[in-house]
Amino acid sequence: MRSITSPLAHGRALPTRLSGAALLLLCLLGALLAGCAPSAASDPLVAMRVNGTPLTLSSYQQLLKLFDASAALQGSGAVSPVAWQSPSDRQTLGSARTETINFFENTAIIKQQLDAQHITVTQKDIDTAVAQLKDQIAQASAQAKSDPSNTGLKALVDAATPDAILLLAQQQAYTVVLASKGSVPTVQARGILVKTQKDADDIVAAAKSGQDFATLAKTRSLDTGSAANGGQLGTVYPGQFIAAFDTHVFKDMQGDGVVIVPFTSDYGVFQITGRALTPLSTVKDAQTQNSYLTSWVTNVLMPQAKVDLYVS
Repeated sequence: MRSITSPLAHGRALPTRLSGAALLLLCLLGALLAGCAPSAASDPLVAMRVNGTPLTLSSYQQLLKLFDASAALQGSGAVSPVAWQSPSDRQTLGSARTETINFFENTAIIKQQLDAQHITVTQKDIDTAVAQLKDQIAQASAQAKSDPSNTGLKALVDAATPDAILLLAQQQAYTVVLASKGSVPTVQARGILVKTQKDADDIVAAAKSGQDFATLAKTRSLDTGSAANGGQLGTVYPGQFIAAFDTHVFKDMQGDGVVIVPFTSDYGVFQITGRALTPLSTVKDAQTQNSYLTSWVTNVLMPQAKVDLYVS
């Protein structure tokens, strides 16, 4: 699983008042999924492709500079950008490169899903996101000017070029639109919680021999809440359970059946039926919509993507 690491994101509610630096970082790194697909037409040099979608070398370099500056600011506070000459900074630069690559993997996959689901993002959506970013950058710039010693913040502001702002604005607009108008895979599931692998294997064998799964749940499941209802969990989205569930059920498993998912100290045995594509609009909470979409892309689509990387 490859995902963008940001201590400022992951679906948490945002505070109402933040410093300019925090606001800028939230916008630069907070949205984990993206939808821009820079064309190689104006830059024949391509840095990478994700399922055939290209990221030009110039766009890659601008994003890398942005993540470098962000890594320096998050890691050391008011410091100058990291440099490859320093052994410790080389590790930070490597992390920034990984973040850049993962960022675009998410970017390309979200754009491909928008296209596949025939969803259009309007220019007004993108213009609104651009305006929001520019306002936050202006706040960060003012803070950097008031504190000249904060060279890290200045480097971050300088890295926010017009092209980088457009990429980030597209990301922000595309993510919001797909989360509100798109669909994700879901399943109908029953679950049985057991303590050991042997218990899980016994449940699977019993189910395959024809024993009723709901009855097994009532008599064998350690989760008394769902056991009383025959293990019924209803409609399950990516991200409702641990990442291993998404991998087993939405990535590796095809069709209906029974699957064992290892948890931290016990095991879940799930009967999977009723696969469907379900509109995220049926989920009324925007934060939950984004969480389900993020989990689907990160745990299911990214590991399946064909990535060709041309930069070292």
